[in-house]
This record gives sequence, structure tokens and C-alpha cells, in this order.
Amino acid sequence: MTEVVLKVDMMCSGCTGAVERIIKKMDGVESYDINLEEKKVVVKGNVDPETCKGEDCKNRQGH
Repeated sequence: MTEVVLKVDMMCSGCTGAVERIIKKMDGVESYDINLEEKKVVVKGNVDPETCKGEDCKNRQGH
């Protein structure tokens, strides 16, 4: 199992919701943790770190 830690520019619960929707669509994800305060996302599972980093988590409305 791979653990990928990402810093994501999130400002509100809407941002975390957008990130969560993206993660749920990714293949191989077994679990994830989104921490708004630390602006950190941890993805665990059979995932390629480069694929996680390439996902467009910043493509959200508002900010």
C-alpha cells in the first residue's frame, strides 16, 4: 500500500468537498484523510504518487 501526502490550497469546507469528490473518483484509493487546517491530504491505497499529484484539486469554484 502506498501513502501519498499532498499539500492542497484549501480555504473552506467547499474546497475540501471538491477534493473529496476528486479522490473518490480515483482508482485504487483505500482510504484518505483531508485536513483543512493543515491544508494536507493523505491518500492511501494502490495509487501512483504522480497520478495523485497530477489530479486537478485546484479546479474548484469560488476561490
